[in-house]
Amino acid sequence: MKEDVLLRAAFDVFFEEPINSEEILGRHPILALGDDKFIITPHMAYYTHDALENMEKMALDNIVAMLSGADCECIVNK
Repeated sequence: MKEDVLLRAAFDVFFEEPINSEEILGRHPILALGDDKFIITPHMAYYTHDALENMEKMALDNIVAMLSGADCECIVNK
């Protein structure tokens, strides 16, 4: 980052939420990069009409696949 290698970054999830930006600025230098390099979004950046529609379709496709004995396209492993 000091060499200006990072073009852009965006975070939607943090280990500790809600974040206290004043407290963690010293621990996470990426947060000091400024809005032109680093964007923090609420924990709902996925929440668009298209994203929700795609998630619904994936869920339904997986249910149909499971019930018909086919392989599920999107599998979450433990």
